[in-house]
Amino acid sequence: MNYSKKNIVIIIAFLISTNLFSETLHIKEEVFEEKIKTKGSNGNFLGPSAQIKGSYDFDLGTITALFEGGPRQLRNNFTLGFCLSNTGRTGVKITTEHLMQDLKFNFFTGSEKKWVHQVAGGVGFKHVFEQEDSMLFLKSCQLDGYYAHSWGRNLGEKHIPPNKICINKRKIAGSDSWGGSGGVDLQFRKIRSILGLEANYDYLKYNTKNSHHFSKSGIGGGISLLHPFSDTLDLKAKASFRKPFNNYSGEFNWKPKSVPGLTVGLFGGYTAGKHRLASSYDIGIKLSYLFGLSRISSQNNKNSMLDCSASKNYLKRWLQEPTIKMPQVLAISDEKISCKIISEEEEESCNGVISGSLILEEGVNNVKFLISNLDSFTSTGDIVLHVTSQEANIDELIDINSIAPNQSTEVTENYFFDAYGSPVAVLNWELETVHDVCIDIIASLQE
Repeated sequence: MNYSKKNIVIIIAFLISTNLFSETLHIKEEVFEEKIKTKGSNGNFLGPSAQIKGSYDFDLGTITALFEGGPRQLRNNFTLGFCLSNTGRTGVKITTEHLMQDLKFNFFTGSEKKWVHQVAGGVGFKHVFEQEDSMLFLKSCQLDGYYAHSWGRNLGEKHIPPNKICINKRKIAGSDSWGGSGGVDLQFRKIRSILGLEANYDYLKYNTKNSHHFSKSGIGGGISLLHPFSDTLDLKAKASFRKPFNNYSGEFNWKPKSVPGLTVGLFGGYTAGKHRLASSYDIGIKLSYLFGLSRISSQNNKNSMLDCSASKNYLKRWLQEPTIKMPQVLAISDEKISCKIISEEEEESCNGVISGSLILEEGVNNVKFLISNLDSFTSTGDIVLHVTSQEANIDELIDINSIAPNQSTEVTENYFFDAYGSPVAVLNWELETVHDVCIDIIASLQE
């Protein structure tokens, strides 16, 4: 099938516009995340890592096993690929993966490094078109889908100093996610480079217990480049913009002519987490070997199903690559803070400023201030309650009516906190009075 340059331009414009629309949806959220980013949220360095991959070709397809390890990462990945046509232009593959990573999770009482687990599976389909006699032509199209599940961990409770009236309930929340992508590969004939464009969709649900239910879904895009410098050297680079994260990766490969089937390379990657997901990066070396080369060579002239591995080396390399290779375990910190009264009252002198603090959670917080006058004198002056929270962008003054001895008044306020980058917000309050009176305050968070 022949594709005109106009069709190629339309495809490129569609994929780029899809990705720009997705990124525009994230601009407001990401700017807000940057403003209230918690301390200790720097990326996790998982390396240096070593990757070993072995592929074996048989009559109907390929089997590939990939193992990757480092100080804070272990990965097992297996892929089974098949050629679906005698011409070697259509292929399908399935992948299963188990990933373990030692990640840092931030909580109100400090960060914790813990190992977390994730399993994933994916299926992919690819069709290679006949080459066209033009400078830029459509080389192939593909569809992919995946599902991933990660397990959470219960970390117990911690008391918050100095008075230990607040308790920090801590948990690592695992997740369930699924998604798919569709894309095309475009080839530049003169320089042999292959440009890949894709649009993707992800649905992600974190299995939280302490905080509110947390799920995200949306569209994104990606771009990749494969550039062969020669028959033995090539460079790969890829950028993916997905709902849970953005991922940037690259690798440089060398295939020595003296050892057919052997590939030695360097790789690196950075994952920028979104929506409370931590970031991570890794560098390492890779070693891969393709078995069964002698058998393939002997069958090249027999028009076998594995013609795709000889005359269609491009599809063969795709069959040997995993359908799904998650850059990071999708798990986040999940916490809840329960507080009783927090106050800094002075027993000997009750005049002046009485202050305290309270912890706000994500969503609408119904806060009740119960103000009681325990002094034997009646307060006739103005009493002002000053409430502030830097994380929740709160700064207001509340006028309190005069309080008779042994009487009380109640003030209830609703405060909204959107926990994008920080799991909790600190609500500070100060009670100011110009009279020599003793004020007793109870501030509580209403469920």
